[in-house]
Amino acid sequence: MNDNGGEVLGTVDESLGHYADAFLFRLSEEICKKLSSGHFIYSFNYDYAATDAPSGRRRIRLSSISLTGRPAYAKPVPKPAREAAKAST
Repeated sequence: MNDNGGEVLGTVDESLGHYADAFLFRLSEEICKKLSSGHFIYSFNYDYAATDAPSGRRRIRLSSISLTGRPAYAKPVPKPAREAAKAST
């Protein structure tokens, strides 16, 4: 998590089924729930494959996918507390 050297959260299999670029991710139920509710952002690391194709058609090799925890936000102050703070200043 957070970078390439971090904790391994699961595995991924390249699926050679109906779609040529499909992946199957195997994650714990807890991580799946956090991922689906927006607790993480993700990033990809990749390299270009060595081919003779033109630069616009070059293939890439996915080397890693990283999940980064979103920073917690400060809870908003209730309106009566804000008004009291303004009145005291």
